Amino acid sequence: MGHDSAKKQRTSELGNSTDSTACLEVLQKMNVHKGILIKGEEEWRQDFKAKVEVEKQKESLFVVKGFARHEKLMPCSK
Repeated sequence: MGHDSAKKQRTSELGNSTDSTACLEVLQKMNVHKGILIKGEEEWRQDFKAKVEVEKQKESLFVVKGFARHEKLMPCSK
């Protein structure tokens, strides 16, 4: 192998290495971004579940208070 062909081969190998490094960096950034998205979705779900629970409790209190008012206005005859 001549000097020029050996140099050309080394240069092309370095180019591939640089391309591989760039690909790895992109994949790592994608992985980090996906992790952030997943974490955000989990936080949103927890917040949503908490809001639903609060609404259920409000509804339950409304029903109990409504029943108590109904009993005061129209007591059950025994």
